[in-house]
Amino acid sequence: MKFVHKTIALMLIGGMTGLWSCRYFQSEKEDKAQSAATETTASKTAAAAPSKELKFATFSESRKGHIDNDAALPACTAEVSLVYPDGGYTGKLSLEQLQQLFLKSLPEGMQSGATPSAAARRFIENYIREYQSEMSEYRKEARKKDNAWMNYETIVSSKSLYNKHDFWGYSVEVYQYTGGAHGISTTTYNVIDLKSGRPLSLQDLFAESDYAVINRMLRQQLADDTGTSVDKLDSDYDVDNIVVNDSFMLGSDAVTWLYNPYDIAPYSFGTIRIALPYRAIAGYLKTNSPLRRVLPE
Repeated sequence: MKFVHKTIALMLIGGMTGLWSCRYFQSEKEDKAQSAATETTASKTAAAAPSKELKFATFSESRKGHIDNDAALPACTAEVSLVYPDGGYTGKLSLEQLQQLFLKSLPEGMQSGATPSAAARRFIENYIREYQSEMSEYRKEARKKDNAWMNYETIVSSKSLYNKHDFWGYSVEVYQYTGGAHGISTTTYNVIDLKSGRPLSLQDLFAESDYAVINRMLRQQLADDTGTSVDKLDSDYDVDNIVVNDSFMLGSDAVTWLYNPYDIAPYSFGTIRIALPYRAIAGYLKTNSPLRRVLPE
């Protein structure tokens, strides 16, 4: 009888262990299935959510046009290298509207067109045509040895610099050489507020009554950057021209203002950039300034 009871007990324990084991593995299987389903749902949700960043295309072309189409004579060179919006999140604007805003910030002759690439090609063709027409009366001088001054050049380029917080910031640089001692480069910073659908301007940042304070900040920052004092800046810089303007760029922790050669200093100083940290200007921003959505929390 003891043997029988012991056998029955072992059978009961074995059955319970098997039952528990089945339930454990069944539960583990259900947990894995649920986890996989959750990951799949999250993946689909992430895929369905629109990316809040622009996508870009590039255009690059360089062409040369000789006087009288004679390769032995001086020529002009036209080069265009653009990075421009081509899809993704465009905010309040359609892609076409955003591209047209972009074109308006480019040099004259590129400020309208079906697409940026079409506008760029037309600009190159017109530049070469106008050069050849202008130089046609100098054919005799063109055949002389001292004709280097007749080699003209223009380069237009754009770069995407900021693509966050519903802002798109980019630069446009234009280089021109027309026979002088040296060419000249001009760069502009541009920021488009995709929420409002218009360019971000200085008036969107500060009240005009606060411009003087920000100007003093810029001068102090330049002095710090160059290892001097504000009082000594005027030995190298035109201090009165170190003022806020619409050529500024957003960054991860600062707003940067740009000054071209001759704006605030001699040509040899090149392009000058002065960055003011957000923490320094936050207290002066307008209450409703769009820039507030960029400020660190």
